[in-house]
Amino acid sequence: MTINRRALSIGGALMSLTLFAAILSLVVASIGGQSAVAQTDDTQRSVTVSGNGQVSITPDTGIVTLGVEINGPEIGAAQSDAAQRMKAIIAAMQAAGIAEADITTSNYNVWADRNYEQPDQPIRAYFISHTITVKVRNIDQVSAIIEAGIEAGANTIQGVHFTVEDPGNAVSEARELAIADARAKADDLARITGVTLAEVVTINENSYSPYPMAYDGGQFYTSEAAAMAPPINPGSSQISVQVQVTWAIN
Repeated sequence: MTINRRALSIGGALMSLTLFAAILSLVVASIGGQSAVAQTDDTQRSVTVSGNGQVSITPDTGIVTLGVEINGPEIGAAQSDAAQRMKAIIAAMQAAGIAEADITTSNYNVWADRNYEQPDQPIRAYFISHTITVKVRNIDQVSAIIEAGIEAGANTIQGVHFTVEDPGNAVSEARELAIADARAKADDLARITGVTLAEVVTINENSYSPYPMAYDGGQFYTSEAAAMAPPINPGSSQISVQVQVTWAIN
């Protein structure tokens, strides 16, 4: 058999060139990758801190939830009684100066009291629960609204809480305090570590506190309870804003 030595020589040379090119590509890719990582690391030099701001605010609006709970052996009679009482309550709210748009039905339930151990027995009673939510824009009127509702036939007060109709200014003030708090912390960290702050990279607002419940009512079963309508004090509410700010550093 005759071996073509020239062909083998050329083939070996081509294989060597191919192997060399592959190795060179790997080296270049490795160098390029290290450069990109270094550049990325350099652009990610930053400091992230959180800041808190809190503002005390006096509520200007009261939210009252009240209604009736009726029970009876006949569902029709119970519904009629509940409806008549609720009409009287709504009329009393409007007579006290509450606009129709500020009176909202918040709950209406009907259920039967039955003996589940003896399901063949007749239903013992039907229960009707009907509540409305009343927005009281004159906060000094809240106690009088509760009293008027009870006098009109309400036998359950499910709660009273207070809000601010437009909290925008207070929220903005709390936000400014939170940003200032974050900046003070970032300045302190920069001083300690010997760096300087550059531009803001990101800002995240994490929380904004709701208003607390101020009064939790109960049930009143007699008309005399109207005389016991409690004095209501709205007190003050806290609006809190938390931010997280990232600064680039040099």
